[in-house]
Amino acid sequence: MNYDKFADICRLKGTTPTALTFKLGLSKGNASNWKKGGNPSVDILLKISKVLDCSIDYLLDLTDKPEINK
Repeated sequence: MNYDKFADICRLKGTTPTALTFKLGLSKGNASNWKKGGNPSVDILLKISKVLDCSIDYLLDLTDKPEINK
């Protein structure tokens, strides 16, 4: 996951990476791990994209458009 894009979309949605991890029932260490280059599981990535209303492709840096293709 591209942490910078993750952090940017969190800010746009009025939250922080740490606050979002807590909202998902995860520990603060998850956000720190992602910042260091770790990746969330597919299940967590899906939850993040749903909460932030953005595409998984955006979080994975496969597109610059955060919108979900419908």
